[in-house]
Amino acid sequence: MKSKIFLAIILCLLYALNTNVGIGTTTPQERLTISADRYKISSSDSYDYDFYAGGIGGISGIGSVGQVTFWTGANTVSGNNSLFWNNSNNRLGIGTTTPGEKLHVIGNAKVDGTLFANNISSNSPLSLQTFGTTRLYIGDSGNIGIGTINPMDKLDIRGGIAINGSQVINISGSWVGDPTGLTGPQGPQGLQGPIGPAPAHEWSGTSLRFQNPDATWGSYTNLQGPQGPQGLTGPQGPPGPTVSTSAVCGRDCSCTVTVDSPCTVTSDTGSCSFGVTGFKCCVCRFT
Repeated sequence: MKSKIFLAIILCLLYALNTNVGIGTTTPQERLTISADRYKISSSDSYDYDFYAGGIGGISGIGSVGQVTFWTGANTVSGNNSLFWNNSNNRLGIGTTTPGEKLHVIGNAKVDGTLFANNISSNSPLSLQTFGTTRLYIGDSGNIGIGTINPMDKLDIRGGIAINGSQVINISGSWVGDPTGLTGPQGPQGLQGPIGPAPAHEWSGTSLRFQNPDATWGSYTNLQGPQGPQGLTGPQGPPGPTVSTSAVCGRDCSCTVTVDSPCTVTSDTGSCSFGVTGFKCCVCRFT
């Protein structure tokens, strides 16, 4: 309190005497001229400040506690809440007066050099751009998009994929790389599809051939298999009509009468033996 009264008296005397006062100099150029390597002006009201000091050149300005001072002219300084220093936590805020980290930026930021970071955290979608075009995008759901800002799944790539400089998946999603080692275990059998139309075909005996899709014909294939085993003997048929058979030997076979001749019939086939020339064997059957 005493210091304030003393300062008020000094200022009144300066105004009344209409003279300059020097601190550290005998040739003051202004109402109050301070010439020293270091000096301090303090006040219990630390929110607003208004000062004019001499030395190399006069400077003046106004600001608030926490605001980072910057030059607005050759001899003037100022500050605003767009650039704020939290001295309690050693945090710098750009666009905010309540920085939550060592550097807290509200708004867009541009880095022309290399940005090194061990961890990147964001409370909103994260977008990495080059020349104003988004190349990598991470949405609120965690889906990652490469070449798109609307990823439809955990990883959504709009374009082809190359490994070691060779494309393996084209822009349509088809595999175009080396298939070596890509064969996996056989999957379960799928459902049977509908029966397609029968192809044109030709028979030659027991051989068959089909027409190819290019209208040419394939080779004949013999479809006859090997002869099967003999079947079982069928049942005996019914007896036929009664037949009376007579084997004779004579000059004719009219069989109207029994030929009495010296011949011996050996079978019903007419085989017989006899010693008379001109005779023959006959078999006569009478029903």
